[in-house]
Amino acid sequence: YYNEYKSYLSLHMPKKFQGENSKAVEARNRKAAAKASKQAEEEQAREDARWADDDKLAGRKAQRKKIEEEKRKAALERKKENATLLAEEEDKIAKSVKAVSKKMTQAEVRQKKRGGRS
Repeated sequence: YYNEYKSYLSLHMPKKFQGENSKAVEARNRKAAAKASKQAEEEQAREDARWADDDKLAGRKAQRKKIEEEKRKAALERKKENATLLAEEEDKIAKSVKAVSKKMTQAEVRQKKRGGRS
């Protein structure tokens, strides 16, 4: 009877798992890749820290140069803006002068009759 039961089990029941669990292998590989990339990033950070320029005087000099450049650009921009405002104001004044000078005064008429003499 036992032999029949054993043969029944061998035919109808699945065999024990043999080999590797593919999901576990993939997870192990992912973890190893993540660990390797993290170590590479840390090594790169250490290398960058070693090569970092920590000269305070050079940093201050660069900062002063940057500030001076910003001031120069701002002054140039103000100069352009002032020039455009001046041109607009001169145009406005020229238009108003032309409108006013259409009529001649009696003194100008008399001077014209005399031939331009004072």
